[in-house]
Formats: sequence, structure tokens, C-alpha cells
Amino acid sequence: MRPYDVETLPDIYDNVTEYSIRYLILETPKRNIWVTPEMLEKWDVTKEDARQAAAENGDRLLAETELVVQEGSQGAIGYFDLEDETLNAALLFAPSFGERVGERFGWPLYAVMPTSWRFCVFSTEDYETLEDNIRDFVENFYDDSRCVTPELLQIGPGGIRAVDVLVDVYGDDEDDEDE
Repeated sequence: MRPYDVETLPDIYDNVTEYSIRYLILETPKRNIWVTPEMLEKWDVTKEDARQAAAENGDRLLAETELVVQEGSQGAIGYFDLEDETLNAALLFAPSFGERVGERFGWPLYAVMPTSWRFCVFSTEDYETLEDNIRDFVENFYDDSRCVTPELLQIGPGGIRAVDVLVDVYGDDEDDEDE
């Protein structure tokens, strides 16, 4: 996932929410590269073939990755212990995500991903008690150079959808008063 920015869109992408897109990458030892139509043509695969391979890779990565759960008085928060934290979003789109993570947090569940390396999941039932902490988490990290989305995401059988925007992205906070 990455922020929706018309100036830096990959050639192949899908909208996820108003603020974010998902795209295909080729993971290399030095960096991750956007998959292009030219690459697909050279590999003799379709976009759907590439998306299917990405889903399989996401499932494999999810199966290999520890889900860390921190219990607190306000509820539990989970995150993945990944060596390359920029792959957190790949786990969100893994077909087995609901089975693996929903087992602990319910289904559907909530998640936030203010940056590609900051991500957490939690129960929809715990959100009311966690809300201030979750908003602070998103606010503290969303302005990072690797921002993804300021939204509260619901992940469930129908996919990913935005439930709320947790950070005033455009600086037009209605609570500000003229002095």
C-alpha cells in the first residue's frame, strides 16, 4: 500500500481507499521495484497472474511471520514481527489474513497503517477504549516520509474499507479558531 498521489502512481495499481492504493512489487535484495506492464510482458504473465502470485506470496509471508499481541487494560493490539516492515501491507491482502488474525481479534477487525513500517490491528469491540491511543499513534507517525493512510481501516470478508479519517490531513481542522 502507498498513499494515493496522482504524481507518483505506479503503472499498475488498485484503489483501496480515498487515501491509499495497492500495487505490485518485485522484491529484490537491494530494494522493492514497482511491477510495470513491460515486466509482465517480458515474463509473459497477465496482471491477474501477477496478482495471484502476489496473493500466494502474501499467504506464505503471513504463515512465516509472528503476530505479536500486546495486552493492555484498554484492549489488545497486534502487529507483525517482520524483518522488512515495509511488507506489512502485503500481509493485509493475504487471502489467509482473516483466518490467521481474525482468530485472535475477531472478524471483521480494525487496523491502522499510518506508514509502511507502522501498522497495528485490534478488535472492533476494543476500539472505543483504544481510540485515543490509536489516534495518537496515527497522528505521531502519519507525517513520516513513508506515510500510507490516516484512516481507520476495517478488514473483513468484503476486503478493506475506510471507516474514519483519524488525522486532519489537509490542515483544515474545524476545531481551530481564528485568534
